[in-house]
Amino acid sequence: MFKVLNAHPFPHRIAIATAALMMLQSCAFQRAQEATDAKAQMIGISKEQVLACMGVPSQKASEGSTELWTYPSGNDHIATFANASVQSQASGNGAAYGTGSAYGVTTRRFCTMNVAFQNAKVSQVNYIGPTGGPLTQNEQCAFAVRNCLPPSR
Repeated sequence: MFKVLNAHPFPHRIAIATAALMMLQSCAFQRAQEATDAKAQMIGISKEQVLACMGVPSQKASEGSTELWTYPSGNDHIATFANASVQSQASGNGAAYGTGSAYGVTTRRFCTMNVAFQNAKVSQVNYIGPTGGPLTQNEQCAFAVRNCLPPSR
């Protein structure tokens, strides 16, 4: 009689972890799309509407007929990548030695959002900073603009 052994003792845990990661990533894609949509959909709305949906800006500046409002945005996402390697060698006489190295990179994602006004109406929206990942550019900006978009269907 042959007994079939499961190659991995916890395949359901791997499936659950994979599904959870995919759901988290899909949220980042949705936020990136919201931020992209906001750049176009906010054009033409009034200062009062911006105050109602985004609140008081952290900074204001003006030059001529142009006014600029600045808003910080993001959830302070921190991404970390680390790598380590170890090498060891033993000889026949009982001597052994080893070497190792490690490095890591940590980045913080955030967005600084500038809203420009001409004649008290939004004329331009710009995002500055490390606003997202390679496939989720501007996703950190969605936190500030989410309330300015029409409800999704």
